[in-house]
Amino acid sequence: MLYYCSEPRLASQIKSYCEIDGIQFNKFTDHCITRGLLRKFFSQDGLFSYVVTDHGKETLATAQEVMKALEIKVAIPENAIQTIQMKP
Repeated sequence: MLYYCSEPRLASQIKSYCEIDGIQFNKFTDHCITRGLLRKFFSQDGLFSYVVTDHGKETLATAQEVMKALEIKVAIPENAIQTIQMKP
């Protein structure tokens, strides 16, 4: 979910992409928002959107480095890799 939210996404888009239901979505987004990994905001259409925070990007980059060091292969969306590797 965090990789997918490297760009602002609507709840319906996230649920569809991650193949999760509303209960799973609410639990995971609440967990990520509480820990500062994901941010919720109103889009121009007046709907809630979600986007990964800078802290979330740092966490994803660290997780990616650990998985690489442990030689764990995980499918990560290509557009997300570019986003999380960007460091200020």
